[in-house]
Amino acid sequence: MSLSSKIALGLILVIGLFAGANALIQDQVFWDRFVTVEQDHAQADLDRVRNAIAEEEHDLTAIAAAKVNSPLIAALLEDAQRERADLALGIPHQPSETARLAGQVMSPERLREERLDVLFLIDVTEEDGFGFHPVIVGHLEDGFGQPLELSLFPKNGFGKSHYLLNAASGLDEVFQNSGLMLTDHAPLLVSARRVMDENGEPRGTLILGRFLSGMLDQEITNQTKVDFDVWRVEEVLGWTESDFSISPELREVQSVADQVTSSPEAVVIEGDVLHVYGTYNDINHRPDLIVRANVERDVTRTGATALRFGQVSVLIGAFMMLLALMLLLDKVVIAPLKALTGHAVKIGTEEDFRAKLQMARTDELGTLSTEFDQMMGKLEVARATVMETARTAGMSEIATGILHNVGNVLNSVNISASMVAQRLDGMGLDDLERLVGVLQEHEGDLAGFIAADPRGQHLLPFLNALTGQLSDQRGQLQKEVGSLASGLDHICDLIKSQQQFAVKSDLLVHVDLATKLDEALSITHQALGEDPALEIAREYAEALEIELDKHRLLEILINLIQNARQAMNEAGSAPKRLTLRTKLDGEHVSIQIQDSGPGIEPDVLAKIFNLGFTTKSSGHGYGLHTAANAATEMGGALTADSGGKGEGATFTLRLPLHRTATTS
Repeated sequence: MSLSSKIALGLILVIGLFAGANALIQDQVFWDRFVTVEQDHAQADLDRVRNAIAEEEHDLTAIAAAKVNSPLIAALLEDAQRERADLALGIPHQPSETARLAGQVMSPERLREERLDVLFLIDVTEEDGFGFHPVIVGHLEDGFGQPLELSLFPKNGFGKSHYLLNAASGLDEVFQNSGLMLTDHAPLLVSARRVMDENGEPRGTLILGRFLSGMLDQEITNQTKVDFDVWRVEEVLGWTESDFSISPELREVQSVADQVTSSPEAVVIEGDVLHVYGTYNDINHRPDLIVRANVERDVTRTGATALRFGQVSVLIGAFMMLLALMLLLDKVVIAPLKALTGHAVKIGTEEDFRAKLQMARTDELGTLSTEFDQMMGKLEVARATVMETARTAGMSEIATGILHNVGNVLNSVNISASMVAQRLDGMGLDDLERLVGVLQEHEGDLAGFIAADPRGQHLLPFLNALTGQLSDQRGQLQKEVGSLASGLDHICDLIKSQQQFAVKSDLLVHVDLATKLDEALSITHQALGEDPALEIAREYAEALEIELDKHRLLEILINLIQNARQAMNEAGSAPKRLTLRTKLDGEHVSIQIQDSGPGIEPDVLAKIFNLGFTTKSSGHGYGLHTAANAATEMGGALTADSGGKGEGATFTLRLPLHRTATTS
């Protein structure tokens, strides 16, 4: 992944976390505040509805107070008493002008103007034989201007135990009672007041009422701007499953009824519309009416829109910030780094350490560019020094390899030279000198000496024996001199091969692998001597001949065979078995040198080809390292394998069947 991609990914991750945290904070903090504000507003709406109902109650009480003190009410009561008296005397009754005027004021049309659904004026006098108080004026409508009949408001007369009559019978100093009453039709705001005469004596009872339904509902809604519903508690508790199937919202109302009536706090039910439930006490101060304010969720909808707009704004701002940061980073950081990276890649590809970036900047990247150019200059100088050092080291390693391989062959040359010296010391030259002395003594009469002297008679057999001895010694000397010459030739070839290696040139010839293995074995025999206890097994593939550098091959084989023999000798292995093996392996041939020596530990096996590593007390660590390098130069590989301690070791030289000479 490129640096710009990593930076972009990191910025996107940071901005994403920021946007997510911002959204979480908005949801956890601001959204809760919107909900709280909405619920507070909803409860305030509920309070406004209840206050509006209370204001209607107070207004009704004020109207009742004004009416009980009106002369018109008194005129109606007096006219009713005269009418009863006239009826008792059999005199036709003539209403007074004030009574007629009062009747007009109490007409249904006038009462509707005052928004009075209920108006009852009841005489305080009980009619004989009936036990009830007669109704002087009786007006009862359903809240929409339609006549209504309720058992609570009989049109002819009220029993003396009627609740409203008792409520206005002197419970307080103004002889009144007002509040909410539950009726079979709808909840009713009612105010009952006792009408008193000038002497403070009761003359009758005035009852005013407004149904909490119909026009009053609409007026309260218009006044408070709140949509609301009311239910009687007894009605709610009496609902059945059939009611719920007709109206699912009734189930909600009944589910909260107990909580609403038992708690002074409002109950809030969230949904598409916010429902806030509360109670309104009746005339006996009992919570008999459930009031529900239905509040549209404008606050939370507005809040949700605001939060979404805020989140979108944050995302847009974050995106703009991301673009700005990416452009800034690209111009200030990434582009210069790309230039520096491209320059470094170019130097690595072309190895031109003299190329300069020369970035004209005064910031940290400019300093880095300058330091990089200076570092490349220093690296050019160091590279030249390293190359010279490497060249010297290479020459040293070549010399080390030459000395090691020449040392291996010199052992056999030294032995051959010693054998030549011994053969020369053992030749019959002394006998020949004595024979020459005898012949010189008888040089004047050689024929008589040979014919008559007994010593002369043995001269011919002696010469024949001496000739045979000298002939045998000459053959032995020729053999040793041939071996000596072969060793010297091999030393010369090794030196030439290493010189050819120094100029990176390969000389390829066709080589029979079996022949080279036997030749390497012979050289090690000359260097280490014949070992009667050594068993040699030859497992050669038939007619296996390849084209390669024979001197490098011989160098490798001598090292491997000599190491195998030395390992078995130092460990005192019994039996000593050396296996020489060649085999064809696809497009490669394998030459294996296997011994029955002490084996190689795994930790040693991992570093056995390292330069300078050796397990021999008198070793230098050059042989196997040089052999492995030579195998690589021939396009092959040298590997070692061992089963562990006491399991012997096998070295495998794997070479390609076909390889052409290369010069680099």
